[in-house]
Amino acid sequence: MKTSDGNTLVHGHNQCVVCMTLEKTDELLVHPKGVDPKVKIIADWFVCDACKQPVSQGFIHVVGVRNEEPPENIKDMDRTGEVAVVSMSLFADLFSADMPDNGVMFCGPDVMAGLKKLRDVQKEHAGQEEKHIIH
Repeated sequence: MKTSDGNTLVHGHNQCVVCMTLEKTDELLVHPKGVDPKVKIIADWFVCDACKQPVSQGFIHVVGVRNEEPPENIKDMDRTGEVAVVSMSLFADLFSADMPDNGVMFCGPDVMAGLKKLRDVQKEHAGQEEKHIIH
């Protein structure tokens, strides 16, 4: 559907902050002329049902980013593609931060490297302790 000034109305999409899955919304948004109409317009960010499941089981998603300082807008996060799922008890032991309301925390490369080392130690001692990092 075209507007009187030549722009196109398209359905917006919400995007999961963890897995980046897109969900089409009922919202109609203006897609500016000259922009590839295949480019999805992100209306909002959310946590999808699949990513909510570990949170409901006592885990936190730790999403790796390259940013040194958190940007003002989540769309400006330079994601590494790495996501760790960490138990809330380990999160409380490791981080001097409040538990995130939505079960998602963004961290830099150094934190992600430390979590990978912990995961490797956990794998070496599999079966001896409760799992605190599942991937």
